[in-house]
Amino acid sequence: MKDKVKGKIVFMNKPMERTYKLTLRAYFENAGLRYRGSIEAAQLGAVAFLLRSLTTRDNDLCHTGGTARRDDADPIPAGSISTKDADLLSALLKKESNVNLFLKFNCKFLTDITSYNVIGQITGTEKPDEIIVVAGHLDSWDVSVGAHDGAGCVHSIEVLRLIKEAGLKPKRTIRAIMFMNEEWGGSGGKEYAQSENRKGETHIAAIESDLGGFMPLGFTVKANETQVASIQKWQYLFEDLGMHWIKPGWGGTDIESLEEYGTVTIGLIPDTQKYFDIHHTKIDVLEQVNPRELEFGAIAMTILSYVLAQEGI
Repeated sequence: MKDKVKGKIVFMNKPMERTYKLTLRAYFENAGLRYRGSIEAAQLGAVAFLLRSLTTRDNDLCHTGGTARRDDADPIPAGSISTKDADLLSALLKKESNVNLFLKFNCKFLTDITSYNVIGQITGTEKPDEIIVVAGHLDSWDVSVGAHDGAGCVHSIEVLRLIKEAGLKPKRTIRAIMFMNEEWGGSGGKEYAQSENRKGETHIAAIESDLGGFMPLGFTVKANETQVASIQKWQYLFEDLGMHWIKPGWGGTDIESLEEYGTVTIGLIPDTQKYFDIHHTKIDVLEQVNPRELEFGAIAMTILSYVLAQEGI
């Protein structure tokens, strides 16, 4: 393999699987190519790495995202190209035995700087040291403002606003966290969980929204069977929103570090059929977010966080 790769550009043209109902499943199957592809290619002597954008659409949009690098080796240039360009390049390679490709990248690795999570809360009236977290992440990739990427922040802020506006007084503290640096290693969530400020606090549950501001379908819960069943009994509260399930599954990147401390993590799952049309692209802008669908997600998180604050798990 090294003889074939050395001195050449490695090109991966694996389409996301379109037959899956859950687009997130198809994304995760391919995301490893973006994350480690350039490292593997460099180890084989490649001079650059190109990847088909992670989307089910055929268009001219490039999708960016996290790529790993080794501290003990210089990274090679790596980037994504649109699905249309990937198919064009693939067709050329099938016709020609020797195709030359000119690449020019302006991106580069920079040194880390200090940034901060943003936190607000409604302090519990009876058990203030027992925490229900609602969360999203602040950061997005440079190609756009990351409107759907940041929808979880809007959801979380709205949870506090709606509870306050309704005049409700939760027994446990409901804390909204806008995490920093989810995209580049999840350090915001890790630092929050490990902080000295967590001493004396018990995080009962954490709910994250990180799949866009689309119409909510249900919740996934990472917990034992008894804890999942305890949350599933509140399913009837979400029927009027068109949400018909609460089931075992993943919580979220920013909140997963809390799991080792016994926290139940919960993910808000919207309809993601359009999510990877715009995910990490230049068109992830405010105009792409439907205010009604965004509001439904906020209402769903408000209901669940308040019920958990009152009843526990």
